[in-house]
Amino acid sequence: MKKKLSTILMAVICLSMLLGGCGQKPTPELAQKYVQASLDVCYKGIYEPYMEITESTEEEAKALYEDVLDQNMEASDFEEGLLDSETLEQIRQLYADMLNNCKYTVENAQEDGDGFTVDVIVEPLLFDINAIGEEIMSAFSQLTPEEQMFYQENEDEQTKYTVTLMMDILSSKVTSPEYAEPATITVHIQPDSNNVLTIAEEDMLEIDNSLITM
Repeated sequence: MKKKLSTILMAVICLSMLLGGCGQKPTPELAQKYVQASLDVCYKGIYEPYMEITESTEEEAKALYEDVLDQNMEASDFEEGLLDSETLEQIRQLYADMLNNCKYTVENAQEDGDGFTVDVIVEPLLFDINAIGEEIMSAFSQLTPEEQMFYQENEDEQTKYTVTLMMDILSSKVTSPEYAEPATITVHIQPDSNNVLTIAEEDMLEIDNSLITM
C-alpha cells in the first residue's frame, strides 16, 4: 500500500524549460522584472507582465502555464481510463491551487560580467508525505472488514479511493498552507548577441525543486 501511495503522491514538477526575454537594452531592473514575470506566468498563470517583456502573445504565455499543469498530470502517471474526466480535472485544479500557493520574492538584481544575477527568495510549501500517508492508512483502517477486502481484491477501485482521500487531504492543506524557512537562490541571466535574456536552466530547476517540499 505504501508503494501505491508513493506512486500516486508525486512532488509537483514545475517549469523545466528556458524562457527568452525580448531584445530591449538589458539592465538589472529589466533582468529582475524578467525573472518575476517568468515565475509568475509559469506558477501562477499571470500573463500580462511576461507578454510585455517577451513580446509574446497571450496564447503563447498561456501555453507555458498549461504546460506546467500538463507536466504534473503526466508525472502522476495515472493508468489511462482509470479515472473519469471530472476527477482528472479536479486533480489538475488541485495542482493549479498548489502552484498558486508557492511563495517567492524576486530582488537584488546586479550586473555580473556581461550578464546579471537576481536573487529569488523561496519559502517552500510544506507537504508531509509521511503524515499524509498515515492519514490515508488511518482512513482505510476505519473501513468495515468487507470494504477492506473489496479494495484489497480490486486494485483499480483501491487506487480510485486512495486518490479521492489524497485529494481531500491535499485540498485542506492548500486551504491552510504551511511553509518552511526561506532559502535564497541566485539566478543567472545571460543576454545573447541580440540582447535576448535567458535564465540558466539549472537555476530554474533549482527553483522548481525548492518551491514545494514533501
